[in-house]
Amino acid sequence: MLSAVVSIVAGITGCSVTITKQMSSHPCDGHFGCFSNNTMWVEDGCRGVFTCNGVTNVLCDPCDPGPCGGSIAVCPCSPPSPPPPAPKYLLLDDRNVIDTTATLVLGDVEKHGAPLLREEREYEMRFDNMQPNVWYDPELSKWRVWYSAFTSCSKPKETVPYCNNAPQTCGTPTEASHADRGTGFLYAESVDGLVWTKPNLNLTEWNGSKDNNIIDIGGMTTGVYLDESAPKAERYKMQPGSNGGGGVAVSSDGLTWNFTKDLSKDTRARWDTPKNIVWDAVREQWIMYIRVTPTTPQIEGGSIRIQSYTHSLTADYMGEWADAIPTGLNSSSHYQPDGLVVWPYAGIYLGIGNVFNPFQEAGPQAAIGQVNMVLGWSADGRQWKWIKPDSSFVPLGSSGAFDSCGVFGAKQDPLRTAENDTMRLYYAGCNGPFFGSRGCALGMATMQRDGWAGYRGGTVVTAPVSVIGNSLRISVQGGTQGVRVGVVGSPTLTIDACDPIVGQRTDAIVTWAGKSDLDMQYGAITLEFSIPSDATLFAYSL
Repeated sequence: MLSAVVSIVAGITGCSVTITKQMSSHPCDGHFGCFSNNTMWVEDGCRGVFTCNGVTNVLCDPCDPGPCGGSIAVCPCSPPSPPPPAPKYLLLDDRNVIDTTATLVLGDVEKHGAPLLREEREYEMRFDNMQPNVWYDPELSKWRVWYSAFTSCSKPKETVPYCNNAPQTCGTPTEASHADRGTGFLYAESVDGLVWTKPNLNLTEWNGSKDNNIIDIGGMTTGVYLDESAPKAERYKMQPGSNGGGGVAVSSDGLTWNFTKDLSKDTRARWDTPKNIVWDAVREQWIMYIRVTPTTPQIEGGSIRIQSYTHSLTADYMGEWADAIPTGLNSSSHYQPDGLVVWPYAGIYLGIGNVFNPFQEAGPQAAIGQVNMVLGWSADGRQWKWIKPDSSFVPLGSSGAFDSCGVFGAKQDPLRTAENDTMRLYYAGCNGPFFGSRGCALGMATMQRDGWAGYRGGTVVTAPVSVIGNSLRISVQGGTQGVRVGVVGSPTLTIDACDPIVGQRTDAIVTWAGKSDLDMQYGAITLEFSIPSDATLFAYSL
């Protein structure tokens, strides 16, 4: 270890500094020292990490921010700033994997069981897709849900499958019989997110009384977003509208808003979809997920559904918005996304596409009227990819269950629900075909944090990544044998030397022969994982 003890000015007490890690190709011996005012210096290209006056991990690097030079550079002998959070790399993001023999699989969820919110009142004739928006408001210390319902039918509902909420066997055809249907936008709340109440809001009259939980007559598919960083008046951002057009509004309480800005002409979009938004911090714009009208109409099931997005032109949510643009998610006559609900996660965007078969015949991917929650991802929130397009992230329930034929993702932010490395995922479940008779209800599942999709049974070689911290963490379902990992090219941090990580673990620290120190900060590495057949690797960070 190199060291220097220097007293620069006569009569002033000395100081001490030692180098613990040399970062330069230029020699440091005799080219660093310290002053008595709790600072140190380096010269002639010396760069490194030092212990100065007892303070460890002091970085003195004249090349950061630069420029490098031969003159003396002075650095404070002060504790280092906290490192930025280590980026998390999800294995479902194909940019993070350069080679693999493993199989990409969806993660597991555990359903809560009984539905949380049912069709109980006269004006809750049929939840249909329900389009739930579920948020926990820390200011109110309560869970809140906004949802849609068909409130009335111009004919006896038992005679019109599109009005009826009686169960219908999944995959059975439905004889078309139409009627006019009224719609409503409703609200419920909960202390724990499990037991819900429908408060009397005194906002909207139904059969001569305002003692109900109706926010608005109409407003089917209205989206709600809780913006905790916004001023009070804009804390809730609404996306009202349906078949006749739509727009944006803001609200202080999520129950009342005075003005809706119509975006129908600006975006040239279709609004009969569960509209929802996310904030794009890179471009400082809002992104909204909607639909566009295709060039070729379909005779049955309406026009083919083209999942799309629009975005604000500035950070002003109530400002100007762009034309709607397709997301790139595939859509076919027998398998169409009725909506895409999105949230940010680990530096990318994840979403659930409510994908269904609208035809009165079975398709190659789904039975008649079946709806799957298909997981997708996007690097920028704009262009999207399905992960397992033929599979539902939340599986359908068994015959007779409230979610036996359709599952629809709720608008939410699962990370805001994380507790003890478990997240909640709310959804609507339905017990009949999309265009048939069906009742629906609010359901909930839980899942491992990071456990969206990953690789099982084989090896995975990652793209090179920068080392931010001094240890490697991984999120796994490690099975009984355990996941192991090595640093490509390292003679010591090898797969064989790695201590296996078994069972369900989130952000588990990897060790090699009991030691976790990577000792590779400021560099870049490639990792190779060995994953048993009973294990799944979801994510890593370093």
